[in-house]
Amino acid sequence: MNPHFGTAGCLKELSSALHGHGMYLILDAIINHMAQAVPGSNFIFTGFSQLFNDSSSFHKRYSVAESPDPSNQTAVEQC
Repeated sequence: MNPHFGTAGCLKELSSALHGHGMYLILDAIINHMAQAVPGSNFIFTGFSQLFNDSSSFHKRYSVAESPDPSNQTAVEQC
């Protein structure tokens, strides 16, 4: 939980209050958006966890137009 937005208890209270009004709470977490190492930027990877602390953990930056098959969603996402 980000302390700027309250506590886990506050979130549970919000959820209960919404349910009491026939509404639902949806939490959205975007976990596939990571920093990009832009060529020439001298990006420092050591701030990431051990799993991602080396440039070899990241693919090169692509645009959708560079994808092998722009009509194939998997190809677009994985370049």
